[in-house]
Amino acid sequence: MSNQKIYYNREKCAERLGGISVKTLDTWRYKGEGPDFHKFGNAIRYLEEDIVKYEESKKVTQDN
Repeated sequence: MSNQKIYYNREKCAERLGGISVKTLDTWRYKGEGPDFHKFGNAIRYLEEDIVKYEESKKVTQDN
């Protein structure tokens, strides 16, 4: 099993998050919302494990 980190660009991250627009993702980042991100120079990248953590934080459970 590899320990290689997988990074997503803005477009791929937006697609993974249910097909939201890149503009929505950018707005979330500006407001301090959405998944954590990394900045390499001018490039914004999202670590796959951070996307998964964000997705899990949005899970809604219903009591029956």
